[in-house]
Amino acid sequence: MTDLHPKLVQILLDTVPNGLALSGDDGLLQWVNASFARMLGIDPEACTGKNLLDIDPEGRLSKHVTFHALSGYGGSAHLLVLAPKAAKAVVPRAGVLSREAAMQRLEIEMSRSRRYENPLSCLLITLPMTIEPPAAAQFVCFLREQLRWVDVLANWTPTQLLVLLPETTARSATALIRKLVPMAVAVTGEGVTLEWGASTWRRGDDAERLVERAALNVTGGARALKVQSRQ
Repeated sequence: MTDLHPKLVQILLDTVPNGLALSGDDGLLQWVNASFARMLGIDPEACTGKNLLDIDPEGRLSKHVTFHALSGYGGSAHLLVLAPKAAKAVVPRAGVLSREAAMQRLEIEMSRSRRYENPLSCLLITLPMTIEPPAAAQFVCFLREQLRWVDVLANWTPTQLLVLLPETTARSATALIRKLVPMAVAVTGEGVTLEWGASTWRRGDDAERLVERAALNVTGGARALKVQSRQ
């Protein structure tokens, strides 16, 4: 049997469409291929040493992972496989900040709010798993066109978009949602349900808490809007 060069093996593993990962009995990921990280919307290096709940808290993609026990590995290990069809609703990343980059921007904007007491809001938009990739890409383009140059659009989870709104009050964030909702209906097409949540920075908030409150839709009287597209 021909021995393959380790670099060639890595290229082959990164090229296959299936997401592949290796975990120990503790559930922590020891290695992932490029496809696995891409489906989850984060860098491969950010996966190692974490479990699926850490990198996919909503469980929207990890629930599709299949586990296979490995023998002859020199220890207890599992191969995790994520089929490409499970990731069809992953939000396109082109031109959109990663979660890591969004966290850095959030920290900068929150520091400004603490110092100057400027308002800061965010929107968390959840796309359904059933949305087709072209519709998701079109929605991302639509958001870019509607946002100000100072606003930030980022991937938060594989099916969630984060919109960071500097100098924006809770009332203005809610008004923006109500403006975007009917326009989004025309963009996403029939039968697509979007969930919109808003949150406004408060003293004591960190980045995670600010976004988590948007996910829970508990902010300044603003409620999430579930919008069913209709013709």
